[in-house]
Amino acid sequence: MKNTKWVGLVAALAFPLLSGYGQTLEAPVPGAPAQAQAVAPVNLSPGAAEVVRLIARGKVMKEVAADLGISVRTVAFHKYKTMRNLGLDSSAALVRYAVHSEML
Repeated sequence: MKNTKWVGLVAALAFPLLSGYGQTLEAPVPGAPAQAQAVAPVNLSPGAAEVVRLIARGKVMKEVAADLGISVRTVAFHKYKTMRNLGLDSSAALVRYAVHSEML
């Protein structure tokens, strides 16, 4: 009898979370800063700009490091420093920024 209570409770809690699964978002995605939405120019170093460009093209940090002849740690430094300076909280937001800024 105890298990049926938990099954009902889990179903009651999970249904509202999953009810919107598969629907597209109409509101702006959280994490996209005003700079990315307005396509404000930002002074990025040439190295940071190239790292962002390659990440936005779908490369992982290890591939970016191999392409540029730098360490993975340096790629991570450029990526996270750029994200911090732009106020971004995810890699997806960084890619959106690159697309909106026409860095590709």
